[in-house]
Amino acid sequence: NDTHHNNNNNNNLTINPVGQMVHQQLRQDFPELSEHLLLVESDVDDDHQDDEEETEWCDARIRHVDDYQEALTTTNANDDDESDEGESSFDASETFSFRFRLDQVKDGTKENEEIAISLQGCPEESTQIYKSTGLTVWRSARYLCDYFLQHSSELLLLPPPNSDRDRSILELGSGLGLCGLLAHSVVASSSSDATTRVFLTDGDTDTLQQLRANVERNTKEITTTSSGSTKSQISCHQLLWGRDSAQSFLKRHNNNDDDDNSPGFDLILASDVIYTHVVIQPLFDTVQTLLKPNAGVFIMAYESKRKVAVALEDVLSAADAVGLSYQCVDQDDSNGIFVWKFWLT
Repeated sequence: NDTHHNNNNNNNLTINPVGQMVHQQLRQDFPELSEHLLLVESDVDDDHQDDEEETEWCDARIRHVDDYQEALTTTNANDDDESDEGESSFDASETFSFRFRLDQVKDGTKENEEIAISLQGCPEESTQIYKSTGLTVWRSARYLCDYFLQHSSELLLLPPPNSDRDRSILELGSGLGLCGLLAHSVVASSSSDATTRVFLTDGDTDTLQQLRANVERNTKEITTTSSGSTKSQISCHQLLWGRDSAQSFLKRHNNNDDDDNSPGFDLILASDVIYTHVVIQPLFDTVQTLLKPNAGVFIMAYESKRKVAVALEDVLSAADAVGLSYQCVDQDDSNGIFVWKFWLT
């Protein structure tokens, strides 16, 4: 495959008012527990997803504008019969069931493990998909999962090789959560003693609601490291693409305590996220901002045969513009699906 080279923590405590009232009352009723209550408070930081402000948003907005930033700042009258603010009208009655086989070596012994993921969403032919494209499972998401399984040892050891330092994985446009949940499951099953934080993100409000329900549905068991910390931590967040929002996201969620002292995510995943020209530049602005310099990798599955008027040349040109090198690392010619690897140089 051809390779293209481009040469070009804040831990502010946030306790909501209801929580403050409860803590105050507990201190009054049970003064002997005050020390423990203080410890509980100190563990509540700005990274708690329930404290994040989110914007009411649906994907259909970008279909009616020529500029992504315009879609972020205006509400279009053609938002495809959006329901009232805060209300959701979709019917997630479709069940998508997946089984993956994970082959890995633990303590010198080859082991086989089956990973089962069950998602609720909408069928691809549902009219709701025009409004919220992430409410179904697209073909390249499954293809990206297969690629991730085949190369998980390589991807999860980047970088540095064989290190047990904590890692971070970010998925853009998670949709119903298939790829991110698989990454979380693979990490939890690995022999590494590092803690990996898996961030699933989407911009669409309805999709986020269903994504969180699917994560809850598929993450009942907790695996810990030898030190007792959770091996794979998973969370869902809204992320609207663009340099400014990506910088805010990075400041909020990325711990900058590695030896190389460089912020950013070790691995970024995405599949079927490009279906209009409007999103190409914001996507790569986001990746360039969030990817760990010199070491991070962005893996994207792209389906060229999907009925969208987006040329691959435009996608790669946008990657060039932000200083990303790239390589096609896998492809399914019969279905027009390609897996691209991007990195900062």
